Amino acid sequence: MTFRHTNIFFAIVLAVALGFDLQGQTPAFFYCILFLLYTLIVFWGAVTLSAQFFAPAKCKGKQTSASVALTFDDGPERQATNQILEILRSNDVKATFFCIGKNVRDNPELVRQINQEGHLIGNHSFYHGPLFDLQPRKRMLNEI
Repeated sequence: MTFRHTNIFFAIVLAVALGFDLQGQTPAFFYCILFLLYTLIVFWGAVTLSAQFFAPAKCKGKQTSASVALTFDDGPERQATNQILEILRSNDVKATFFCIGKNVRDNPELVRQINQEGHLIGNHSFYHGPLFDLQPRKRMLNEI
């Protein structure tokens, strides 16, 4: 099940319900249940990365490895990122930084430093607004 398929399914169900409603046959609570069900499915897709509901995603590693992946999201931000890099450097630890495009644009020197110190850099979209996970797939891909 994907976001697109879910939208198509619910659009068809809504169209059929509205068709019946022209004759006054669809109770109002049906629309409430339909909306609640749609919201729950989209919420599930937003919080379950492995479901790949909005777009393909990789979320697996070696389960036999005794290691931990450190990730830092929503940067780079001048003060916090410098402090994090200093701690990682002093402990000879590598991490992944999921950067927001607008922050990269505002702090290109920090991104270069992250890269030069051997850390991985991941994309966390350009604006990463609070409703990012709920927007249409095409809009998400455009922002990425």
